[in-house]
Amino acid sequence: MTLSLPYFEQQQVAQMIDYNLPLPDYWEVNAPVFRQRISVYQCPSDNTGIEGSYDQTLNNGPGYTRSNVVGCFSADGTFIEPDVPYAGIGYPNNQDPPNPSVTSGKRAFFNAHVVRSFADLTDGASHTAAVSEQIAGPDGSRDLRGTWWGGWGIHYTHQYGPNSPVPDSMSGGDYCDPANVPCENSASVWLTINFSARSYHPGGVNVGMVDGSVHFIEDQIDHYVWQALGSINGDEPIPAEF
Repeated sequence: MTLSLPYFEQQQVAQMIDYNLPLPDYWEVNAPVFRQRISVYQCPSDNTGIEGSYDQTLNNGPGYTRSNVVGCFSADGTFIEPDVPYAGIGYPNNQDPPNPSVTSGKRAFFNAHVVRSFADLTDGASHTAAVSEQIAGPDGSRDLRGTWWGGWGIHYTHQYGPNSPVPDSMSGGDYCDPANVPCENSASVWLTINFSARSYHPGGVNVGMVDGSVHFIEDQIDHYVWQALGSINGDEPIPAEF
C-alpha cells in the first residue's frame, strides 16, 4: 500500500517514507506519515476504524491510520503462501500448517517477498483479483486489519467468501478486536493469519481486478468462482458475469 501511493497522486506522501531505517527508528521517523489519512484508501461507508492506537514510536503519540483497501494474498489459503521465504516466523516456508494452497498450487497476485509479472497471470488480468475491501479494526485499538503502513494488515484472502460468517483469524496478542468484525486468535502462527473481504455495503464487496476494472461481488457468489478470481494460475473457467 505504501509503494502504491505514487499511483494515486500521493507522491509527496510516498517520498516522506524512509524505508531504510532499522527498527524502532523506522516507526518513529515515519510516524507523521503513518498518521495521515489516505483518502483513496478509505471507504465512506466505514466511518470508524480509521484511527488506531497501534503505535511503536518511542514518543507514544497518537495512533496510525488504517485502510479499507487491501491486497489479495491467497486464492484458497492463508496469509503467507507456501515456499515464500518467511522461515523463522512459525513454520519454515509455511509447509506444515494446513494451508490448502500447498495442495492446490494456486497463487495470488500479491504475497510477501514475491514479485509478480503479467506473464505470471495465466488466468488473465480481467479475471484476477488485485484488491478488495476490508472493514478496518476499531478506533483506538491495536487491531491490525487495514494497517496500510505495515506488512501484517494489508491483506485479505479468498479462502472464505465475501463478508464470511467465519471470524477472521489472528495469532495471539491484542491485535484482534471483534467490536466491528468477527475475529479470534485461532491462527496457530503468524504465517496462518487470515482476513476475509468485508464491507458495510449491503450484500457484497467491491473488488479491483488486475486490469483496473472494479466489480461489485455479491456475498452469495459461487465459492468456486470466488476462489478462481483470487488465483493467478488456476486455469479455472469463469463465467462472463461474476
